[in-house]
Amino acid sequence: MKYSRKRSTSVTAVLQLAICLLMSFAAMVSADELAQPEGEIILVVKGSIMHTNAPGVARFDYAMLAELGVVSEQIDTEWTPAGAVFEGIRARRLMEAVGAAGRRIRATALNDYSVSIPFEDLAAHDTLLAFSRDGRRLRLRDQGPLWLMYVPHDQPDEIQSILNHRMVWQLQTLEIE
Repeated sequence: MKYSRKRSTSVTAVLQLAICLLMSFAAMVSADELAQPEGEIILVVKGSIMHTNAPGVARFDYAMLAELGVVSEQIDTEWTPAGAVFEGIRARRLMEAVGAAGRRIRATALNDYSVSIPFEDLAAHDTLLAFSRDGRRLRLRDQGPLWLMYVPHDQPDEIQSILNHRMVWQLQTLEIE
């Protein structure tokens, strides 16, 4: 069989282009992937995110969240005893980890309750994804496994009331819109 030089060159060019595209895609995937959860998945982040560990989503277990830096905050709520200390991670740190960019966050609980939260709340307010209270993991019966909380810093009552409505216990999903 006889090949022309022109045909051979174009086939080689197409193969080289395909190999380059595959290598670029592989580099993008590995750079944008998060570690895989080894324990029970307690949070799924989806929507406008750059870093994932499953198709289109970022799934987290307790250990993965704790790796983002655990903080403690004394937060008084109308649903818990006064002086309760909550441990968890800053929501803004989670957003950085998944490479989130958007205008709003849809927070959805296990019972399908959801609320839309302005993305800038993460910078304007200390928001906490709490997974324990007073050293004990939050369970379903006590607002767990995750509770999206606002840390009050002498907010006026009217602002605190708005923020209380954005607190979501039994948090399951965050969707970046």
